[in-house]
Amino acid sequence: MTDCDNFDYLEEPTQILHICLMKDFVLWAICMTVVFWNVENLFEDRPGFSQKTRAISKTLLMIADEEGGLPEVIAFAEVENERVLKKLIYNTPLSKLDYRIVHYD
Repeated sequence: MTDCDNFDYLEEPTQILHICLMKDFVLWAICMTVVFWNVENLFEDRPGFSQKTRAISKTLLMIADEEGGLPEVIAFAEVENERVLKKLIYNTPLSKLDYRIVHYD
């Protein structure tokens, strides 16, 4: 069995950043969680694509439980194209959330 055949274990995101921006020390603040994750060849034509997208979704929801909320920004590396991102956020439990896609080739 290769790594591509087993999606029960996915490597966790590389970085989970908690960012707080403040202006005038008290009057204005924005705090957010940003996740960066190299999902390693998230390509639609690879075997196990659906299992991998579900595992990614499950991991992001577990991060939300551990961190006390969903990440406001999720950045992925090694994703085939925008269509794959749409399948990830619209065909998994992430579809119940309000994520949008910003994609650049």
